[in-house]
Amino acid sequence: MLHHAAPVWTPQLGDLAYDMARGRNGVVVSVPDDVSCLTYHLRPPNGGNEWSALADASTLRPAYTVTHATPAGRLSYDPRAAQGALPIVLHHEDGTSEEMILVVSYDELSSYADQLEAWAVRHEGVNAP
Repeated sequence: MLHHAAPVWTPQLGDLAYDMARGRNGVVVSVPDDVSCLTYHLRPPNGGNEWSALADASTLRPAYTVTHATPAGRLSYDPRAAQGALPIVLHHEDGTSEEMILVVSYDELSSYADQLEAWAVRHEGVNAP
């Protein structure tokens, strides 16, 4: 016999939730307790089409505000895709964090390289003996 654990978090109407199944945030606009509603319904924060999430809320998590990101590894570049990938850690306002990948295009990488080079030159000038 399978036992399902109760969700750690029970979304309420108006909560901002992250739906792991869809990989996106949404505002809870209806909950399974509502009349004739068997699932959670979410809508993008800025409006748009609703979608459903499982009634047990197993795919929903609170959507925390990210305070900052830090690098978590070395940048890799895929010339065929003309994009780079940098492992990062997103730090949330509640103290939790999660690992992600920042994907950047060739043009973005070139722009960042130029900006970093200019910064390094200014930094060396300030710290020169």
